[in-house]
Amino acid sequence: MKKPSKKINKKRHIASVAVIFDNNGRVLLVRRHEPRATHAHHKWSFPGGGIAFGEHPRDTVVREIKEEVGLEIKLLSDEPFIISHLFESEQIHAILFGYPSIYVAGKINISGDRETGDAAWLNLSEIDYSLCLPQVKTMIEIAKTYI
Repeated sequence: MKKPSKKINKKRHIASVAVIFDNNGRVLLVRRHEPRATHAHHKWSFPGGGIAFGEHPRDTVVREIKEEVGLEIKLLSDEPFIISHLFESEQIHAILFGYPSIYVAGKINISGDRETGDAAWLNLSEIDYSLCLPQVKTMIEIAKTYI
């Protein structure tokens, strides 16, 4: 008789995010405020979010950026690049549709998003990647090729 295996709560997160550059070459990062998601809590990443049923990832990212940080952006490509990362300790598989973008208008406003603790424009040379989610550096390198 086969022993029952211990059930592991595996999760998959699929999201559209924007790697947004301003006219000075800075990138916008947001600091996650998600105490229940220890892999992401207080880590810097990109604004964006979950894809609604039937929604194109391109439409998701534009909507999420407006909701999360109050900005309007222009996508530099209609086709995203895809990043996959496994957070083994929490059994979370993150699949991200990354959209290289440029800032168009608006002021940063995070008051409408309880999962965003902070947002800031950063020069690439001042980013401390040890405080970021693991995919941030790779995503910036890919997105830079579009500007």
